[in-house]
Amino acid sequence: MHEIEQVKSKGKMKQIREGEESCSVFISYSHDSIDHSEKVLNLSDSLMKDGIYCILDQYETAPKEGWVKWMTRHTEESDFNTASLRDDYY
Repeated sequence: MHEIEQVKSKGKMKQIREGEESCSVFISYSHDSIDHSEKVLNLSDSLMKDGIYCILDQYETAPKEGWVKWMTRHTEESDFNTASLRDDYY
């Protein structure tokens, strides 16, 4: 098992495994149930353990720039963006 360390990339902290490069992913999701939010958090935690830096609102309390600017910045700066929606979301 590789030791996980933090490094600064693109002005933000990334968790990566020693000797490996990491990509970043912004995870957006529908906030329609506690169960769905918990599943998204578990997915993000799992990806982080595998060395993928995840940006998720559940890791933030209240960004100084506000949520809209925070989301916009991370969608632009992240290597990847993904959305997790329930079947009945529209």
